[in-house]
Amino acid sequence: MSDWRLDAVPDQSGRTILVTGTTVGGLGHHTALELARRGARVILAGRTESKIAETDEAIHGEVPDAELERLTVDVSDLASVRRAAGDAAAFARSTYSSTTPASWARPTPAPPTVSSSSSRPTTSARSC
Repeated sequence: MSDWRLDAVPDQSGRTILVTGTTVGGLGHHTALELARRGARVILAGRTESKIAETDEAIHGEVPDAELERLTVDVSDLASVRRAAGDAAAFARSTYSSTTPASWARPTPAPPTVSSSSSRPTTSARSC
């Protein structure tokens, strides 16, 4: 059993996070909702604009000041993915992607560093 709790999700202000599969009632919807509650700018991504609009409305119903963007993309169509990648690039330079709440609690490993005594990259642990 995991010790993960929803109230352990830290403030997300200043972050832009793309969430896929945001149909109302689904995992993506609830992920986007909780990220919006914590101040993230959330990009709602999905295949159907009308379903994305429903999710946008539902989230604004619970978090009136939520900063939401919409991105229509069909990941089974490479032309759609290419177009959406161009559209998403306009949203922000730093965009995180999440479809599962469990990914919020995982620490992000530090990038490899090179010490002055060795030319081999090493990694160091970074706490959340």
